[in-house]
Amino acid sequence: MRLFILLVLLGFASCKPEGGVPVPNPEPVPTGRLSLKLQHFWENPANTFYPETWYVHSATTDSFLFNKLRYYLSGFYLLTADGQQVPLPAAYRLVAVNGGVFSVDLNDVPTGQFAGMGFYLGIDSANNFSAQFAGELHPDYGMHRNAQEGFNFLWATGITPAAPNDSFEYRLYGFDALHPVHRRVEVLFGQERLQIAAHRQPELGLYVNTAAFWGAGAGPSHRHSILQPGAEAAALAQRFVGAFAFEHIHQ
Repeated sequence: MRLFILLVLLGFASCKPEGGVPVPNPEPVPTGRLSLKLQHFWENPANTFYPETWYVHSATTDSFLFNKLRYYLSGFYLLTADGQQVPLPAAYRLVAVNGGVFSVDLNDVPTGQFAGMGFYLGIDSANNFSAQFAGELHPDYGMHRNAQEGFNFLWATGITPAAPNDSFEYRLYGFDALHPVHRRVEVLFGQERLQIAAHRQPELGLYVNTAAFWGAGAGPSHRHSILQPGAEAAALAQRFVGAFAFEHIHQ
C-alpha cells in the first residue's frame, strides 16, 4: 500500500514543470460567426435571378431559362487591411441557387477587422477524390461524378431556342493543369470593414452576376455546351470568378 501511494505521488510530481509551478490551461481563442449572403442577378443587380424564369441576353437577344444552377465554394479566408490571409476552418458549401438570396453560414471565424474575403470555386484535390464523403460533399447532393473524376465544381442546365437542341449544359470538374477550373475568388470591401467578434454574427453580402456564363457579346447561341475539361471550361471558370462583387456589410 505504501509503495502504491509513493508511486502515485511520484507520478503527480513528474507532471509538474521545473520549479513546481503549475502551468495554467491556455485561454480558448475567441471566434465568431459570419453569415454570407449571395445575391444572384441577371446583368443588373435590380434584376434578381430565378431559375425557371425566362431571360433575354441583351447583346445577342438569345432567350433562355435555367433549370439548375449549382456550384461549390470552399477554402474560405478573410483578408486584413495589409493583405494577410486569415484562413477559416475547412468548409465545403454547395450553393444550389433557387432565387433571391442564398445564405452560407460560417462558424468558428477568427475575430478581428477585415478588408476582404476569398474562397475557391470548387473542391481541393484531396477532398475531390476522397472516399470519405461528409456534409455537403455527400453523393446524395447529386454533384459527385465518379471515383476517377470526383465532383462537378459547377453544374448548370437550361432551355434556349438559340441552341441546336433547344438546351444548354455546363459542367466544370477535374484538375487539368493547362486549363484549371479550381479558381480563387477575392472580393475587397472598399472603405468598409468587417468586424468579427465573439458571440456575434455579422452579415456579408456579395453580388453574383449570372451573365458571366457567356460574357459580353456571346450567348447560348455561341456556347451552349461545355461538358469536358479544356480551354472552354477554364474560360467559363474564369468568367464566373469575375461574377462576384461586394454588396454590403451589416454588423
